[in-house]
Amino acid sequence: MNVIRENRDLACFYTTKHSWRGKYKRVFSVGTHAITTYNPNTLEVTNQWPYGDICSISPVGKGQGTEFSLTFRKGSGKKSETLKFSTEHRTELLTEALRFRTDFSEGKITGRRYNCYKHHWSDTRKSVVLEVTPGGIDQIDPATNKVLCSYDYRNIEGFVDITGYQGGFCILYGGFSRLHLFASEQREEIIKSAIEHAGNFIGISLRIRKESLEFEQYLNLRFGKYSNDESVTSLAEFVVQKITPRHLEPVKRVLALTEACLVERDPATYNIATLKPLGEVFAIVCDCENPQLFTIEFIKGQIRKYSSTERDSLLASLLDGVRASGNRDVCVKMTSTHKGQRWGLLSMPVDEEVESLHLRFLAAPPNGNFADAVFRFNANISYSGVLHAVTQDGLFSENKEKLINNAITALLSQEGDVAASNAELESQFQAVRRLVASKAGFLAFTQLPKFRERLGVKVVKALKRNNDGVTHASIDMLCALMCPMHDDYDLRQEQLNKASLLSSKKFLENLLEKFNSHVDHGTGALVISSLLDFLTFALCAPYSETTEGQQFDMLLEMVASNGRTLFKLFQHPSMAIVKGAGLVMKAIIEEGDKEIATKMQDLALSEGALPRHLHTAMFTISTDQRMLTNRQLSRHLVGLWTAENKTAMNLLKRILPPGLLAYLDSADPVPEKDADRMHVRDNLKIATDQYGKFNKVPEWQRLAGKAAKEVEKFAKEKVDLVLMHWRDRMGIAQKEDRNNMNIIQKPVILRKRRQRIKIEANWDLFYYRFLQDHARSNLIWNFKTREELRDTLESEMRAFNIDRELGSANVISWNHQEFEVKYECLSEEIKIGDYYLRLLLEEDETEESGAIKKSYEFFNELYHRFLLTPKVNMKCLCLQALAIVYGRCHEEIGPFSDTKYIVGMLERCTDRLERDRLILFLNKLILNKKNVKDLMDSNGIRILVDLLTLAHLHTSRATVPLQSNVIEAAPDMKRESEKEWYFGNADKERSGPYSFQEMQELWNSGKLTSKTRCWAQGMDGWRPLQVIPQLKWCLLASGQAVLNETDLATLVLNMLITMCGYFPSRDQDNAIIRPLPRVKRLLSDSTCLPHITQLLLTFDPILVEKVAILLFHVMQDNPQLPRFYLSGVFFFIMMYTGSNVLPIARFLKYTHTKQAFKSEETKGQDIVQRSILGHILPEAMVCYLENYEPEKFSEIFLGEFDTPEAIWSNEMR
Repeated sequence: MNVIRENRDLACFYTTKHSWRGKYKRVFSVGTHAITTYNPNTLEVTNQWPYGDICSISPVGKGQGTEFSLTFRKGSGKKSETLKFSTEHRTELLTEALRFRTDFSEGKITGRRYNCYKHHWSDTRKSVVLEVTPGGIDQIDPATNKVLCSYDYRNIEGFVDITGYQGGFCILYGGFSRLHLFASEQREEIIKSAIEHAGNFIGISLRIRKESLEFEQYLNLRFGKYSNDESVTSLAEFVVQKITPRHLEPVKRVLALTEACLVERDPATYNIATLKPLGEVFAIVCDCENPQLFTIEFIKGQIRKYSSTERDSLLASLLDGVRASGNRDVCVKMTSTHKGQRWGLLSMPVDEEVESLHLRFLAAPPNGNFADAVFRFNANISYSGVLHAVTQDGLFSENKEKLINNAITALLSQEGDVAASNAELESQFQAVRRLVASKAGFLAFTQLPKFRERLGVKVVKALKRNNDGVTHASIDMLCALMCPMHDDYDLRQEQLNKASLLSSKKFLENLLEKFNSHVDHGTGALVISSLLDFLTFALCAPYSETTEGQQFDMLLEMVASNGRTLFKLFQHPSMAIVKGAGLVMKAIIEEGDKEIATKMQDLALSEGALPRHLHTAMFTISTDQRMLTNRQLSRHLVGLWTAENKTAMNLLKRILPPGLLAYLDSADPVPEKDADRMHVRDNLKIATDQYGKFNKVPEWQRLAGKAAKEVEKFAKEKVDLVLMHWRDRMGIAQKEDRNNMNIIQKPVILRKRRQRIKIEANWDLFYYRFLQDHARSNLIWNFKTREELRDTLESEMRAFNIDRELGSANVISWNHQEFEVKYECLSEEIKIGDYYLRLLLEEDETEESGAIKKSYEFFNELYHRFLLTPKVNMKCLCLQALAIVYGRCHEEIGPFSDTKYIVGMLERCTDRLERDRLILFLNKLILNKKNVKDLMDSNGIRILVDLLTLAHLHTSRATVPLQSNVIEAAPDMKRESEKEWYFGNADKERSGPYSFQEMQELWNSGKLTSKTRCWAQGMDGWRPLQVIPQLKWCLLASGQAVLNETDLATLVLNMLITMCGYFPSRDQDNAIIRPLPRVKRLLSDSTCLPHITQLLLTFDPILVEKVAILLFHVMQDNPQLPRFYLSGVFFFIMMYTGSNVLPIARFLKYTHTKQAFKSEETKGQDIVQRSILGHILPEAMVCYLENYEPEKFSEIFLGEFDTPEAIWSNEMR
């Protein structure tokens, strides 16, 4: 048989041939020139038919089946022969074969062509030609007649009509219902023809969906199940050039990595051009010649080629993302997958027989070519490991284990011989990875003799080649030994393997040396990323629990000694690498000894990493998933670097206001947990449904799905998803220890984690509050302050980076000791201690910010400032603040030793504002009983009572419409008696009397000065004008009062009432206390009492009420009570016509019968005669007062009565 030399296999299928000799297995290959069959055991060609000899290839029977027939001509005659085969993958095999239909000998079938419009991703309509062919629908460019793409029937899920779009229909394609929209006059015909072709040639039935879609719905669902936001929101983005046969030149695209997809966007419009699920990535191929080129291979057979200037960083991120999405089968390599070597589809694991055959090929290559056997093995076996290693009952089939061990031995005996090319050596490591990722291979590492030694030698030699591809493959393989990549794994075995791998310090130094050199040169992102995986499995929780203690410490120390390297990685363009570095950093700080942890924390400062991450942590506000992932990581690092670190905390104190830092110590939860962007989702969206509705779910996915549900018991601590390693998200399950079936085994002892440093601070709350605006006494925080902080941090980091570049020969360290943020925008605010005066004064006492920290020191600082400042306004601000602080914290602050001094100031001051502020301060000071004594000692009562007289001067008071027959004076009437003031001139001649107005004129003309001595009836002697309250406050005083005269009097009365309340007139046994308490003695004095009672004549309801209460207090058991009527108090009080008479009634009931206005004998028995009110009120009212409670009396007093008992009405009042 002549074998066509130049024929290359394009797609192979493991089939069964049905012949008269029986059924036997054949590899059925669709090649470039012919269809060939091979003997699977020897790879010998058994048959070959050039396309020119083939008549047809078609499905057997209606509907879905496995059989198909191949008809071909024998020799030159007309005679044809038909062979029958069967395979699981009939539709795929027929599709591949029919691509060559135009070369067949018969019916060079050309399909019918239709002119259409395609709704392009840029939302424009492009004119295209559709051709319905036996294998699919081809989209052809009308200009060049080139096929742009084919929609194979096998991947079409159906058709759907689009309403509101003329002639519109969609092809649902690709296993996730991606919608491709076309418009054609011949819509019905195209669909009908396609359905017929699919049934006849491929053996599948396509349908039109019953429900049509609106055009709007199409726009929302064009990416099928990946149309939701999560699937198209970028986690990482890179600019690439796409190399495609559709375009002559490379096209610029943004390649975006999302949670579930790889999305290509147009940089100009940000429109999505294509979208591929990460689960469909099969392999990533790096070009060895051109450091910018890479190719992504997908399981459906598509290949996408790109070039990028940051290829390796992009691939590190891509690999991390693909793995985190649950795809365990992805690997990175130098050579493209040779599809013709795989016996089956890329989208499904191969048959168990095919797996076994390829394991045998490694031990005995059929064509004597070992390198070829390795490539074939890699093409057929999933990167996630040999799949069919375990029989149904969970035990190894002896045979399979032997096969695996032989294969390992074969791979290792080829000690990366010098002859092997880099690509071959890489493929050998990837083959080992496939073996050790399975359970048998994982066990073999410590059980198979010489495995460990040989592997060590092979890896060390490989590292010497300095080829990134080889290095990455070898380290990725080591990672599969460090941490099992198969389900149902055994912790003990993991411990053994790990202990064995970490036992050689020399070997670890080798690896770290690779790591450091790549980081320093900014190269080899994939190598760095695989080494970070290696370190993660050794050092980071939860994996580190199986690391042997001494080895853990040794490795931790080795990594920490190159701390700066780790810090360099935090600026890496690949988020995956930054994340890896973050995990390792966390392990070093939490588990290293004090010295190492502190060293890392110090490096964070000297490397300038803390301010940079603080900046990211605070100022990233975005809905962009990538930014938020970054922010989460930065927040975590900031927490680690500042935990239990004085220097860093002091830096924060210089950067941020104390009111904000206070939140770090708060125990409050964040109001609504700032939606943690790291969507902790069900371990993976494991893709049971990922591959569409008609594909069988691959075995590994079923396993993964199950595993994800019983999510590893092992990973007890899931950090925020961002800080989760990809392996955590694959759902690999640990073995359930079934009551230790093997009793001889010792239990597994895990290394105890030591979290020496824990993040105790409430950072969540801090960041939450940071973004809000605050205007409180201890914190002013708003857009301006945030911007100023941002600018300062940014310019500092910029300057530091420049210094670094200039001094690149030396190690440059950041001067963090002197860095501080000044907040110029707050420079106008008066700040004392940690508090802003203005806001302290504006604050409402009920606010939650009421607690003043370190109130005693703050009170003293305020008082200190009050004493120092010469400005009245500033003095008053301080007084106001002192009053607030003392009011809130008088218990902590205790007695105020300078109360006397404050009273003295009140006596001397001539500024109305200052006077009111001093009184308001005194009003708070009397909350402490000791201060009341100081106030009395310094003549404070007298000074306060003097101020009461000012109430008479309040002219703008609302007048009470009097219901009485008192004849009122006309406003312009001047009573002679108002002329009561005398003053003495320089020669002590007295002149007067003058009225108040006249005194005012004399003052204005300059006749009177503050020193002039004055006198009026009722004063106890001549006094300088400046100490007579009425004159001082009307003539001399300056400034704007806070309180009007009535409010001032009310405040003073309240203070006097409070002070009386401290000193009751009876003790607890109700015995009368003598001498009368001092405060009441002072108030009963003839210099004070008349002033108080005369306030009744203001007829101001509040003042009258307060005076009544105060007098009631003062007169309790007061020896002067009987003579009290002499002050005229009863007449004054009865002239009052307001309705708040209850306090008045209390006072009257207590006093009216106790007045000595007649001698005892004449008083007699009669109540009317005994009462001072007998002459003023009707008899009945006096009786009421005596016999009822004050409440009842008030009620009657205000009522209208015409009863036998009492006649009482408005007029009588």
